[in-house]
Amino acid sequence: MGLDAGSIAGALGGAKKAGSGWLAKCPIHDDNRASLSITSKGDKILFKCHAGCDQNQLFNEIRNRGLLPNSSLLPPTLSGPKVDISELIKKPETPKLEPKIKPKIVAEYDYTDESGQVLYSAIRYEPKDFRQRAASGAWTLDGVRRVLYRLPEVMRAVSEGKTIYIVEGEKDVHTLESFGLVATCNAGGACKWLPDYSEFLRGASVVIIPDCDDPKGQKKEIAGFKHHNQVLASLSGVAASIKTFIVPSGKDCSDWVDAIGESWGEALIKPIEPFVLPENGDYDRFNLAPKKKEKIFTRASELIKNLSAIEWLIEDTIEADCIALMFGKPGSGKSFMSIAMACAVATGSDFFGKPVKKGSVFYIAGEGFNGIARRLAAWQRNSGISLNGAELYQSSKPMLVFNEDSVRAFCDEIQETLSEIKEPPKLIVIDTFARAFVGEDENDAKATSVFLNRLEEIRVMFGRSNILLVHHSGHGNLKRARGSSNINATINVEYEVEKDESNLIILHNTKMKDAEEQPDVGFRLVGVDLGLDSSGKEIGSAALVAQDAVSLSAIVAKTAMNKDVTAFAVVKEFQSGNTLRQISDNLNVTFGKIQKAAIKMTSMGLLQKEDPNNKKSALVLTEKAQELFSQAGGNLPSALSKAKASAPWKKIKERADTDG
Repeated sequence: MGLDAGSIAGALGGAKKAGSGWLAKCPIHDDNRASLSITSKGDKILFKCHAGCDQNQLFNEIRNRGLLPNSSLLPPTLSGPKVDISELIKKPETPKLEPKIKPKIVAEYDYTDESGQVLYSAIRYEPKDFRQRAASGAWTLDGVRRVLYRLPEVMRAVSEGKTIYIVEGEKDVHTLESFGLVATCNAGGACKWLPDYSEFLRGASVVIIPDCDDPKGQKKEIAGFKHHNQVLASLSGVAASIKTFIVPSGKDCSDWVDAIGESWGEALIKPIEPFVLPENGDYDRFNLAPKKKEKIFTRASELIKNLSAIEWLIEDTIEADCIALMFGKPGSGKSFMSIAMACAVATGSDFFGKPVKKGSVFYIAGEGFNGIARRLAAWQRNSGISLNGAELYQSSKPMLVFNEDSVRAFCDEIQETLSEIKEPPKLIVIDTFARAFVGEDENDAKATSVFLNRLEEIRVMFGRSNILLVHHSGHGNLKRARGSSNINATINVEYEVEKDESNLIILHNTKMKDAEEQPDVGFRLVGVDLGLDSSGKEIGSAALVAQDAVSLSAIVAKTAMNKDVTAFAVVKEFQSGNTLRQISDNLNVTFGKIQKAAIKMTSMGLLQKEDPNNKKSALVLTEKAQELFSQAGGNLPSALSKAKASAPWKKIKERADTDG
């Protein structure tokens, strides 16, 4: 008795009657179409896989599944005892045939040449199946030129420098086109990419989106991965850039879009660099790129080949691509300063004469939320620059950097906003450092390192944007930021904001990592009337205006006991009519240091020679010094106060120069 072809087909699955034989799923390859033909001819069973699987491998696999006699038994065509195979295997029940469904055409995708002339079409059937039909009507593409799908659109996009997305099927092409992207694929599905296709993409920026198919859980055969690797290899050295994007869920981008809607597009902002996907299917969709071997050393000659000037977020104030810190005592004006910087960047307007790089700004406030809103309104009214349409966003609560849920919530909302803006933020302001540092000790070097490292990760994640930290002055030393010295060592740019006795606000640069420290800049706060609220009460705030940065609180000398001597103290001595020698004695400062202080105060515009043409002329206070002293409550007399220098002006300068 011979083998029953129908029984073998039923055991392999996907059995379909086909003429005098049967079709079943091939056990060698991942077969979704029942491509194995099984036919009985006398005592023989004929097997043929139409996908091209090896006959010997096929025979061995069917035998190993117990559907053929044991290998110790001889086939009937060889000498030996005749074997009744039906007694060696249990005959499966003949499968019940489901009603045959006539294939129905559900879509036709035309492949055209550069001019739009149809060359052939991919025909999609239901139940799911595909066939190719030439423009002549023949169901074969022999002798037909092969091209990419949507070729005219692809070629136009390449010439315009647009990104081309390569997917596995025509349906996915149309899914991406619905979002305004340019996409393409090849006919025939996975692993059918031809070298000719790559030439259409020469010089293009390409993103490959492979299908993440995993048929029946057999990850050892993932066609989408193989297709990705084939396309990547073919485009290497041809395309200008190649990146890979993996859909976080679903089989392909159409599945993903159907599941989560338009929000999927956010992830396409930053596709990862290309790499060879693992064919064994052992992968993690959220951590696909293998670590590249990091090159530690670079030859100096290579480093200096392409030098570039420093890039600035705010010219000569804050470098681009950095973390900056601004500190000061409560009430010094530091929040007014950070708000002015944020508004300038968001609107693209100068920061008091300093050009900026325009971009979106996220102001993460830790306190005084209503006050910040009034200050924003005051900046708008005082500057005359509207914030309408500006990409400036203020938070309603602080971001707790040591709380992962808090950081994730902030980053998710920023990312959601960026999907509309289509570019990374230029500046993220955190006001204040203390509010973001909740739960840890600012004096702990390890904690501050973790804090700043997390901010660096956030900054890099959002396109290497800038972060500005607003912080308080130290408890013991008001001239430095509060907390661990590790803070100053890690950040790139640092400013102290100081308000003196005359309410002059000075922005003092205390650190500039890659450039010279900048000179002091002066400001004053002016009141701004914001009208009435709904109950008729007046609304007011303040805004910064530029002011000469000279401050009488500036340190100009040290006493013998190493105590600070301010310009205010020296001006007060001058207005009393004392000579430099007398000032030296009164302030307990060496005469040489007083001479140097006089030189410094002259450069500050506080002292001048009474007669500019007389080298031996006495030093007198300038009108600027009188004004500042009066504002500080010094009560200078209206006449210029004088003090005869104990040495000629020329000698004072020479003495100061030699004293260093």
